[in-house]
Amino acid sequence: MLGYIYACSAGLQASGKVWFQMHKTLAIYDSDAEYLKHLAEYIKAKAPGIFYIKLFTKEETLREYLEAEPTDILLIEEGISGIDEIKAYCRQLVFLTPASESEEITSLHKIYKYQPGESILKELKKLLPEDEKNIAVSHLSEKKIISVVSLCSARLCQGFSLSLWDQQSTNQKTLFTTLQAYPLLKELTAQKGESGLSEFLYYLKQKSPGLSKKIKECIQQQGKYEYIKVVSFGTDIFEITEEDIINWLNLLSQLEYDIFLFEVGFLNQASIRLLQESNVIYLVSEEEDITKNQTESFLQQLSFAGYEDIVERIVKIKADKQSSCIYDEYLIKGLIGTAGREI
Repeated sequence: MLGYIYACSAGLQASGKVWFQMHKTLAIYDSDAEYLKHLAEYIKAKAPGIFYIKLFTKEETLREYLEAEPTDILLIEEGISGIDEIKAYCRQLVFLTPASESEEITSLHKIYKYQPGESILKELKKLLPEDEKNIAVSHLSEKKIISVVSLCSARLCQGFSLSLWDQQSTNQKTLFTTLQAYPLLKELTAQKGESGLSEFLYYLKQKSPGLSKKIKECIQQQGKYEYIKVVSFGTDIFEITEEDIINWLNLLSQLEYDIFLFEVGFLNQASIRLLQESNVIYLVSEEEDITKNQTESFLQQLSFAGYEDIVERIVKIKADKQSSCIYDEYLIKGLIGTAGREI
């Protein structure tokens, strides 16, 4: 049943070109599906941003995948046939051996499979170049990342985001960024000549010096509200990569904010990474039966793709007619009209 599991589902997968620049593909083959699941969860939790993990329990699906897409590291249980042929499709092949002390199999690496996950990860990191062993987002120990996402209603999502922003900004220093291509609130729209998300992303992708200064220049303030205006051209939002997210969050960790609030308007591997780094994720939907199947399908896909860590941090917000009207007020009145409001 676990014969061929991607670390991301087809609907959420980013282009291979961008992805492999940031990650090393780690394919793991073992006939024990539970062992695979727990090992993958440990590696993703302890080494975010290093490995893109693919799991296999069947030889046939493993071979089909390798022929179509060679992998960087293949961690494979002993006993599989045609090992020399398989070796040709991966940069490094490592045996998962059931014995802590076994006879030398070949000149290839081997790892004792039943040792603690920490020890297995340490062995895998030894196979990486020095500059790729610690790719991860900086520790945001005293800061909080909140993401808001909706599968169907942009209006509802944006209204809820504004109400949450209003609430958080009352007591804590909060920076709001919308990843909607076309926000409904006019104050978030970048006018000609104004600094906004497009300008910041350009310098971020160029890895330009002085990025801390640049992002501060892009931050707008209106009363208690601090924010970055949306992209100048809607398609720019879809050019954000996972590498951009990692570098962006590392940069944000240097700023003096308590909360970073993101409104997520699209789903790809970049936004999925943002959700992974979020402390809490609000999934906003209308209080209707028709949306239940859509929400459950989304959660099932995340779980199937190995993103149980995201599912665990999701808080479902089901808006009834009264709360929907309140969210609409935020959109109608804008930032000036909401200043000082108590929720």
